[in-house]
Amino acid sequence: MAYLEKTRNVPGPASDLIFMETSGSVFGLPATVAETLEQQAQNAEVDEVLASISGLSADERPAALALLTQEARDAIGLEEENVAYAVLAVCGDASISLNGTANTVVETLAPILANSPHALPDEVLGHARSHSQPHCQPITLGPVRRIM
Repeated sequence: MAYLEKTRNVPGPASDLIFMETSGSVFGLPATVAETLEQQAQNAEVDEVLASISGLSADERPAALALLTQEARDAIGLEEENVAYAVLAVCGDASISLNGTANTVVETLAPILANSPHALPDEVLGHARSHSQPHCQPITLGPVRRIM
């Protein structure tokens, strides 16, 4: 019993120990950046995700989007929707190129959002509207549902 009391505040193994690499290493992102982005996205902290990404270099931003898209594939339940909303908000950021990633994002998010009983939150739609790229159509669920 004394051992359990002494180790009560010792954190368990992190994912980098369990998987022998950090989730960011696959995408060329530092471990702390990847972990922060994942936690923010899972917790539906869309503004924080966008702030974190805005602090990254132009080369790291598409990697961050790829990381979050992978996280959307891996998450389950409420976290899955939260990460999907974060990915949509990031896609609305004009400073991030969607070249080469748009199809993957749509393929990943379409089943998540089509099966969601919830409407897209205003904070996601607000970012997409205010940061939309002039050559892009606004994101709606209508065409996504027809594709499926």
